[in-house]
Amino acid sequence: MRFPLFLAALAGTVVPLAAQPQSPAAIPPGTYRIDPARTRVSFSVSQLGISRYTGRFEAPSGALMIDPTRMDTARIDVTFPMERLTTGKPGPDRMLHGRSFFDVAHFPTAHFAALVPIGRVVGDITGDLTLHGVTRTVTLRAGSVVARVNPATNRLEVLLSASGTIRRSAFGVGFGAPIVSDKAALVIDAAFEAV
Repeated sequence: MRFPLFLAALAGTVVPLAAQPQSPAAIPPGTYRIDPARTRVSFSVSQLGISRYTGRFEAPSGALMIDPTRMDTARIDVTFPMERLTTGKPGPDRMLHGRSFFDVAHFPTAHFAALVPIGRVVGDITGDLTLHGVTRTVTLRAGSVVARVNPATNRLEVLLSASGTIRRSAFGVGFGAPIVSDKAALVIDAAFEAV
């Protein structure tokens, strides 16, 4: 399945590279691999309009790629193993993995691909999300794309956050509506580390 970023504030304090990047040219071109331990992709839906039901997609893989000939734009390509979708509760997890919802036996991954402006405040990020075997164009709202040196590893990384709303029925997972809302809120906090 494809996922435009189901890409909330990023953890950590931004520190200088030598000086914090202020322009696209300040972020070196190349490939930045996703750090699955520090990348968070979560979703939430409303139950009966009263409470929120929240889960997360764990262990993503993928990369952010900056072409040296187009350093004002980065390409993001992220894959999520759907068997790692969890609410932290075994019962609901089995239901979400089953045929009524994500049917992970037949659709084992989700995937998001998008082009992201870098080196300035980002407005909308539009890309292709494939989920449950269905690909749709989705638009998420992003804050800044930030480059920094990770003080723990002393390696350059790029941080990105984005959020938005999708209709799950558009991806063939509308089971339970309207008791469980068709609209799902998505939040992505992504960390990409230089290879």
